[in-house]
Amino acid sequence: MILYDLGAFLYALIKQFSLVALRALCLRIEFLCVVKSIVVGARRESAEKENEGHSHNRIGCGIATHNKKKGPWSQVLTKIVSFIFSAMRIGEFQELIRQTYMGKDSARGISGTYQWFVEEVGELARAIRKSDHRALEEEVADCLAWLVSLANLSGVDVEKAVDKYRDGCPKCGRAECGCTEH
Repeated sequence: MILYDLGAFLYALIKQFSLVALRALCLRIEFLCVVKSIVVGARRESAEKENEGHSHNRIGCGIATHNKKKGPWSQVLTKIVSFIFSAMRIGEFQELIRQTYMGKDSARGISGTYQWFVEEVGELARAIRKSDHRALEEEVADCLAWLVSLANLSGVDVEKAVDKYRDGCPKCGRAECGCTEH
């Protein structure tokens, strides 16, 4: 239940804030968890020393406690923060595809690149029919790469193009589309 609530919370955050704001928020949350862990470790150490007849209050000693054992929330937040920082921005991906494939894409032209894109969409359709998750991941990545190649050849900035979805549905303006299908 806790992880579901955390997932719902993060989903809501992603819908409300930009990725940059979400990264900053996660860093603040992780910082607060580290501070709490240090303080709790220092308090625990202080209590242990009091029981031994020594009363030393050294917060710095709590750092070792934090590094030795992380609580479940710290582990979850660490995974979330590492995921967010490992995710590539759309513009970074477009530049990577440009650097890697622009020579071949230019030689092939828009029409030839489009044909390769359509072939990848066909492979994606086969993976969907087979319910093969690993193949789905590969084909989604391939389709995205070929679509970005088409954007590069056409001079389209993909990051700018997808900005129209920043606030939800571009037609009705709602976070959850309320448009009636035609």
